[in-house]
Amino acid sequence: MYLEDLVSYLGDRKRDREDSKIYISQKNSEINSYILENYSKFQENISNFNNKEYNLESLINSNIFSEYKESYISKKINLTNEYNKKAYELTQKEEFFNKYIIRDSSLESILENYSDHGFGIKKRPERINSEEFYHIPGISPIRKPDSVPEARPEEIAIPASESIPAIYAPVLQSLAEEYPGIRFKGITTLADRSQHEVDILTFEYTVNGQVKQLNIVAKDDMFKERMIPRFLNDVGVSAHMTYDTSTRLLMQYIGEKDLKDVIVTASQGEVIRAVNLALDKIAQIHVLATENIVALEHEYGVRLDKTDYVQEFERRFIGPVSTIISPQLNSLLQAYASFTQGFNPGYFVHGDFHPGNVRMSANEAFVIDYEWAKIGLVFDDVSRFVNSVTRERPDMDSRDFVDHVVNGYLARHNDIARKPIVNDDAMATSLQYAMINDELYKVGEYIAFAQAHPKVAEEKMMKSSVSLLRTLNMIDDAIMDADKRFNVKSSGLLNGLKHSLLGYVRSCPYEELREISAIYQPRIIQSTTIAR
Repeated sequence: MYLEDLVSYLGDRKRDREDSKIYISQKNSEINSYILENYSKFQENISNFNNKEYNLESLINSNIFSEYKESYISKKINLTNEYNKKAYELTQKEEFFNKYIIRDSSLESILENYSDHGFGIKKRPERINSEEFYHIPGISPIRKPDSVPEARPEEIAIPASESIPAIYAPVLQSLAEEYPGIRFKGITTLADRSQHEVDILTFEYTVNGQVKQLNIVAKDDMFKERMIPRFLNDVGVSAHMTYDTSTRLLMQYIGEKDLKDVIVTASQGEVIRAVNLALDKIAQIHVLATENIVALEHEYGVRLDKTDYVQEFERRFIGPVSTIISPQLNSLLQAYASFTQGFNPGYFVHGDFHPGNVRMSANEAFVIDYEWAKIGLVFDDVSRFVNSVTRERPDMDSRDFVDHVVNGYLARHNDIARKPIVNDDAMATSLQYAMINDELYKVGEYIAFAQAHPKVAEEKMMKSSVSLLRTLNMIDDAIMDADKRFNVKSSGLLNGLKHSLLGYVRSCPYEELREISAIYQPRIIQSTTIAR
């Protein structure tokens, strides 16, 4: 069945792990030759072709980037239509035509749907029909919301903009061309909530007598944050739109609310449902972005650093707490290097996956803020998420919640990954280590935030001391588990980290941390079984 062979040929080919553009060029030539060579055989063998529905999912989900996939699907549509036309001409009778026609689940409909859904893959913004977007001078197109009436020439007018900052005036001017009578309503600045200056621009417009709101996020431009969401959309992970500008980075204000708001205010059942959506999305990111990591550099210009955990520790913990050279500092650095020596980073990770960086809609979670994206451990993200939620919801049983998150994440990850993560003792140890590591980083991050934001310094310093106590308790729990498994090496590494950490903070300049080291009492008595 020649057409079936062609579908198989297109669907089963995987993109080489080398330069994809060269690969695509070669495959285009091969496929063009294949089509030309085999079409005459389709005509000659029409009577041998059996009625069959073809599934395009394998083609669309192959590791070929979306603009090329669209080209392949279009070729298949054209070939199928031509085949069906020939089939009708040759059979002349409806009953024979129905027998030999290729029924491909409405290919045109699939292709049209593909632009918006495409089994999770979207076309890049630059390539989408300009009629579906509004344009800001010097900015990539932005998708219109549904139900926006077409503007009549006499209605297009620049609204008054006395209150809008000059830097955002071109945004309002361009929006006015698409939304007659649109009004700037104000800016919400996320002061003391972010390390960057982040503005949320709010506009209002009227559709059929109903007032609608349009929100756009503006923040300091960072190339990585602009390109990674585009990359994720192309590899099959739905993400927010980002737009090129010569001033600040503009982004789609996606979703309806932060997951953090759900965590703080909702019932446990609602929290678990929202958490499941977030786990589904981060598992997609880990698997699909990692599988296409070469393309992120070659086609999007983003090269992610492989995590050096000792350097990260020095930057995120030692730097904010105290860089004064001392025997205690040297001892801590040595203990930490031993503690992380088994860390083997190999995944695309978000780097700051907490509920404040997850936006929720009714049935989907969207992960934002890719400033700290890197190559790391999947449990870097999972541990940050778990620790963040349990800090916000101390009323929830932390062990039950950890079990739910880990089992839920592994199920979603292993469902789509070629290489599953095995849920065994080694995995449990890796997770414990990652959670300890994340909470330890958080001690320093709170201090760094306090230093940069004096208005909330007292609150952040209190949180830093709580995180230090949580870290020590996590280490104690991990020691207990290591002792139960007779894992002498792990127990020794953890004890070394704990004692060096206590010695270091006793001499640091922050009273809040020194007080924790003074009042801390181990949660367990060391088991004597480890000496056997």
